[in-house]
Amino acid sequence: LGEVIAAALRKGATDITVGVGGSASTDGGAGMLEALGVRLLDKNLAPISPGAAGLTELTRLDLSGLNRKLSGVELTVACDVTSPLLGPEGAAAVFGPQKGLDHEGIAIAEAGLTRLADLMEPAIGSTYRDDPGSGAAGGVGWALRCLGAKYRP
Repeated sequence: LGEVIAAALRKGATDITVGVGGSASTDGGAGMLEALGVRLLDKNLAPISPGAAGLTELTRLDLSGLNRKLSGVELTVACDVTSPLLGPEGAAAVFGPQKGLDHEGIAIAEAGLTRLADLMEPAIGSTYRDDPGSGAAGGVGWALRCLGAKYRP
């Protein structure tokens, strides 16, 4: 998804609407964020492993490489999912089992999503983890909100 958004930005798009719902991941949009220039780093300042489990290695975000063209775009996340990012109604708990996560996998995903949100939200000065739609597509809804997207149910 991040590659598609980056391609649209390169082509000069000024209004991007992303429809999210089902996905095969529960990574909080980490892959999308990386494709758009965010660096997700471990304690040695090396890139984390991919996927939700990799988020448990996360100790630092580097937003300095975030695609600057995002600031000139009207970004919208459209979805019918109202789940928050975290908690018993969140992305890992509700949608993780659909993606094959067992109880241990759900706990790992929840911890990783929490770590990502705990680092990202202070960095951007906004909190979206409890907002409707933040749990959509394994947390992609939340990540898009962090990039400035408006939520459209």
